Amino acid sequence: MSIWADRACNHRRHLFAAPLCASQTKWRRLINIIFHLFTALIPFLIYQRYWSQNHLRLTPTKQGLYSRAIATARGYLVRCPSLSPFVFKQYSQFQPSLEICQLTNLFRSLNAQFKMEQATHNMDKNVRDATILWTNPTLSPETLMNVGYAVSCLSVDLLQKNTNEGEHHSHSYASQTLFYGAMAYHCLRRGDWGLGRAVKIPESYASCFYQESKPQSHCRELYLDYCQRIQDAASKGQLKNLDPSVETLLLKWARPDVSIGTYKSFPGPLPTDCFVVLS
Repeated sequence: MSIWADRACNHRRHLFAAPLCASQTKWRRLINIIFHLFTALIPFLIYQRYWSQNHLRLTPTKQGLYSRAIATARGYLVRCPSLSPFVFKQYSQFQPSLEICQLTNLFRSLNAQFKMEQATHNMDKNVRDATILWTNPTLSPETLMNVGYAVSCLSVDLLQKNTNEGEHHSHSYASQTLFYGAMAYHCLRRGDWGLGRAVKIPESYASCFYQESKPQSHCRELYLDYCQRIQDAASKGQLKNLDPSVETLLLKWARPDVSIGTYKSFPGPLPTDCFVVLS
């Protein structure tokens, strides 16, 4: 016999006050149980769908990957001794290191070449032709990704150094350079240089970024490490001197690419200074 069987029922709302009250039918009690189980799952589902994807903690940054990428980028500078440093004229009071300025100029030059290459093959309307970019023997997409990664990561290192030394100026140049790692990856991942809009990406092209045997996977590996470094810098307060809106945009663009299904081809708008690089 139920423990409630000898009690008079005076519940006004069984669903919340007494979902297992014996005055209800068995089916009604079962429905109440299902309802409460489903309600308890809602916060977990919301966490899985939104929070865990946007605030994903990756594995610790890979120092070996970082060292090789920086060494490779410096090798490009050695092979281009006449490369002049880029001057951030609008931020003349606070310039980054000479190395960052030189790599910035190299990144902008490579980006312009890839954009011209894309226009040559008319890939604005047919993203599938982006595979052509990965077969060019003289213009490697991995070079663009490597340089973009190097500029952004060296900028993070400089911000960390300045924070440790107590410098509190607005690191305005970083509102460009911190985005280069993301810009390089998203251009290659999308197969399209129009970062101001979303694009449809064929799965046959996108899947290459998740296959270890493909060169695209190395670009994704660099991008994931870049994302982790940006997240770490934000958590340590090393981005606090950026404009708050710029930091918000940066964290959106530095969102880890964990799968084809969760990748966003348009994370959001870019700062105006970054569009100058793409133009």
